[in-house]
Amino acid sequence: MKKIIALVGDYYHQEVNISSALNGALLKLTEEGEQVEIEYIKTDQLSEKLQKQPNVVVLSKANRLNPTEEKAKFWMCEELEDEICHYVHGGDSWLAWHSGLSSYEKCEKYYEMVRGKFDFHPSEHELVSYQPTGKITTIRNQFRIVDEHYFVTCDESNTDVFLRAVSDKGNTVAGWTHAYGLGRVVCLTPTHNKEGLVSNEMVDLMVKSLTLSNL
Repeated sequence: MKKIIALVGDYYHQEVNISSALNGALLKLTEEGEQVEIEYIKTDQLSEKLQKQPNVVVLSKANRLNPTEEKAKFWMCEELEDEICHYVHGGDSWLAWHSGLSSYEKCEKYYEMVRGKFDFHPSEHELVSYQPTGKITTIRNQFRIVDEHYFVTCDESNTDVFLRAVSDKGNTVAGWTHAYGLGRVVCLTPTHNKEGLVSNEMVDLMVKSLTLSNL
């Protein structure tokens, strides 16, 4: 039985919607013959859970806890950052998804590990086309959904980009992966809306991304 630990949900992103997408992906993996279980945890549980060496950690939660307040508070401390990097470097996998790429650039070691960050998205949701690059087979066909078009900084020269996001606002990286020590990092930007999260295309992309995470 392979184990996934999931840390999801924040001020702008409801846990129930994110978990619905993850649960849909796990159901599909189970139907394909994989034996997988998932446990949803809180930030104060992560350190303890990492000691049990889950196969994959899924992070879909912004680092900033109080985005509407002037003085920022963050949940990822330096000690926990070190534990996360050690966990992945030792041979396990980390999937940073959507808001899991937001406000982590202050954590220098972690930022070095994931090699990318969220920069901004237009105030209005856009019709976004998600297009596989062909470098790595994660999805076969492009798909379009109304979404927050995440624009990111990504160290493209030191990772493998497998997905791009294109809208009237521009073209940016939407999915990338690379080895980190003996482990694997996967980063994914779609999607924000409940409709997009539970769509067949998103569930399929999550299945492929979890497979890419050496699940």
